[in-house]
Amino acid sequence: MLIIRNRQLDLFRDQEIGLFTAKMVARIAEQYPARFAQLGQSGVRDLISKTIERGREFNIVTAGAVAALIDLVVQFGEGLAMSPSREWAMKLLAHPSLPDYIKLDLVRERLTAGSGGRPLMSVSSPLPAA
Repeated sequence: MLIIRNRQLDLFRDQEIGLFTAKMVARIAEQYPARFAQLGQSGVRDLISKTIERGREFNIVTAGAVAALIDLVVQFGEGLAMSPSREWAMKLLAHPSLPDYIKLDLVRERLTAGSGGRPLMSVSSPLPAA
């Protein structure tokens, strides 16, 4: 009989989170170079870590949904503060029974509708701190 202890499972989870974080750092560097330059690699890693934790509060745990949430946080700031639909989005994210990928699809669709899906960046004002 094979016995796997919690300590071993934690190691697997930490390794997966590390790989996911590395992929997201590369994605942000490629897709959002201005934001990446502003935050630096350590700042981006911190943003990713905070967003993963915040996602857990909303029961957002699948890799695709977490990645979508990270993209939205990069575009709209922590708590989606730069979005006029922030309140609506936060309520939807807090919905207790919708699957995480449905919540993120709906939020992303609404928040990016005005830009045709392009990242929203202010030309005249500096990027907000995460």
